[in-house]
Amino acid sequence: MKFIKHIILPLFLCFCQCIIAQNVVIEVNFDKSFGKDNNSSINKNVDISYINDRVSLQEVSAQRIAVGEDLKAVGRITLDGEKETIVKVGLREFHFLGVPGNSYSIKVLPYDDSAYNFSLKEVLPVEFSMEKNDNINFPVEDVDTMLNNFIADNYRMLLIKDSATISNLNKLEKSLTDKYASNQYMATYVNYEFASLKYGLTIGSQKKIREELFASSPILYDNIGYMDCFNTVFSHYFSQGYKFINRNDIEKYLDANNYNGFNDALGRDPVLVNEVFRELVFLQGMKDAYLEGVFDRERILKMIEKFVSITKFEKHQQIAKNLLEYLPTRDFFGKKTKELMVKDIDGNKVSINKFMDKPLVVGLIQLDCTSCLKELETIHYFYDSIKDNCNIVIISMDNSFEKMYNFVKNSKAGSKYKFPFVHFDFNWDIVEQYHLHFLPKFILINPDGTIKRNPFDNPSSGSLKQFSDKNK
Repeated sequence: MKFIKHIILPLFLCFCQCIIAQNVVIEVNFDKSFGKDNNSSINKNVDISYINDRVSLQEVSAQRIAVGEDLKAVGRITLDGEKETIVKVGLREFHFLGVPGNSYSIKVLPYDDSAYNFSLKEVLPVEFSMEKNDNINFPVEDVDTMLNNFIADNYRMLLIKDSATISNLNKLEKSLTDKYASNQYMATYVNYEFASLKYGLTIGSQKKIREELFASSPILYDNIGYMDCFNTVFSHYFSQGYKFINRNDIEKYLDANNYNGFNDALGRDPVLVNEVFRELVFLQGMKDAYLEGVFDRERILKMIEKFVSITKFEKHQQIAKNLLEYLPTRDFFGKKTKELMVKDIDGNKVSINKFMDKPLVVGLIQLDCTSCLKELETIHYFYDSIKDNCNIVIISMDNSFEKMYNFVKNSKAGSKYKFPFVHFDFNWDIVEQYHLHFLPKFILINPDGTIKRNPFDNPSSGSLKQFSDKNK
């Protein structure tokens, strides 16, 4: 874009622009129906968080607000740029771009969580408005809708690189560029979103896209379009080795904790000549290498720690610190579990820790789930032979305590089970703690509270046989 090309690059890349953090006010109102025995009010709490940077994608929990009797919650967070902001009610989320200094109003509409699908992140249904037009949220929605509709209507023709379809794609890009020419954020957003699509589908030269959009352009850390395209182009760019630095080189630099040598090797790539942009690609590559598990993870963390002490750029230092905090949470083995409170069958608050005097198998289920019921039957089959060697606790993630109680106490199927059931009691920290995205899910925890397996194989696959008396 013209406004990018005609600005002196070092002014951007050396972070000379001073950004002043400002408050963002978020008012959340619930529909009146939530006050009438509606379980979807989910414990009357609203969680507000934001994405601190779009390399680590670390989600910063900013505030938990109790919903008042007027079915309203008001939160204030401080942002130093346009950040993806997340409003959570129970398991449902609504995302928008929080712009410093603005106020937003979110009206939560009625919904039913009685059959929540853990395999999907279901959207929180809302009516969204703002105190003053930030010229970002509604335009982003407009561009996304038009681009997504075009892809849905023309995906097959895009895959075969039909010339007429590509011509129409370029026309759509030009029309949106013209429409938002006076909006700096959106002009950039349109440019990079279309480039991301073209790069992913290899429409045009990928090398040209990399060079034109990244080799000599400012780094726009808070522009989602720019960072989406950055992730499309540079995710896994070198993490398993590529022509400018092979896997043996990466191993060598990690073994010696030699960041300077690593950095110089990356500089062989003409796209990474600029030191600041090269650092950003390095951080993305370290994240990818850690998550892929190809290299020793402790050495990767040590390399990032060294980077923190070396980099001259505060923004990159913060991203690196975010990675150091975020990456170990993706590595479950040996991680200490937090104390989580649930409700036992008698309605008492209890800690999961009370079951940890032996290896503990935690099962997370819903009683409407056929696969979950199958796993309960398998546990029942093995239980007498394993109960002396491990503990079992089943956490019901159902939308009411009574549903679990009636199953265990009043149903023929549930009353025969000898292992304990507890209700999660709308403690949504359980979802984050165990990274729950599907049901049923099982976790194996050591007696000292550290994670041994997450996920643990389902009982129906024979995973409980290791605890059988016959194997002791």
